[in-house]
Amino acid sequence: ATDPDWDIADPRTFHRLSEAVEEGLVDVVLGGPPCATWSRARFLPTPGPRPVRTRGEHAWGLPGLSAAEQERVDESNVLTINCLALTEGCSSRGGCHLLEHPEDPGVDPLPSMWDTEEVVEWDRRTSSVRVSFDQCMYGGPTKKPTCVSSNLDGIEAFDENRCDGDRHHERSVGVRRGMHMTRRLQAYPSQLCSAMASLVVSTLLRFEASGAGPQAE
Repeated sequence: ATDPDWDIADPRTFHRLSEAVEEGLVDVVLGGPPCATWSRARFLPTPGPRPVRTRGEHAWGLPGLSAAEQERVDESNVLTINCLALTEGCSSRGGCHLLEHPEDPGVDPLPSMWDTEEVVEWDRRTSSVRVSFDQCMYGGPTKKPTCVSSNLDGIEAFDENRCDGDRHHERSVGVRRGMHMTRRLQAYPSQLCSAMASLVVSTLLRFEASGAGPQAE
C-alpha cells in the first residue's frame, strides 16, 4: 500500500524475500496480513462494505462475489499465505516470527484467520504461542482486541493485557471525510511497536550471546 517494492503479493518480491529466508539471512519476520476483508465491522447493520467471508467453509471467500470484491479477497489471501510461508521459513531455520491479526470473535458467522485449518497447522508446525490483548492498553485509539502468534522471547508478556476501564475509546465504525474509520486502525500504535521491538531486540541479543539463529553453525 505504501511502497510497491515491498509488496509480497508480487511474485518477484516474494521470491527474493523467500531466497533470503532460505539462505538464513533473516533472523526475524513480523507480519500482519490485511484484515479488511475479515473485519467483523462488515456484519454490522450500518452503511459499508458487505461480508465477503464467513466462518468455516467460506473463510477464504464467499461464492458470488463481485469482481472488485473477489479481487480484494484474492489479494488478501495471497498476502496471508505468503506471510505464513515467510514466517514459517524463518522459524524452521532457527529464526523467530510474529504474526498479528484481530482476535478471533469465536462465533458464527464471523470469520477469523485464526480459525482456519491453515493457520492452526502453521501454529503447530512453528511451535507458536498465541497471546491476546487490547490495543488501547498500548495507546491505541480504540479497544481493538488483537491476537499475536509468535515464538519471540517473552511473548507471554502480552497475554491478557486487557482494557482496564480507564481508557478513552474513540469511535471506530462509520465514515468520516469519505473514509471508513476502521482504516486508521491498520497502523499499530507506537507503544505497541515499541513493545514488539523490545521482544525482537531481546531475541537477537540471545542469538548473539548463544550463537543461535539461522546462521548458527
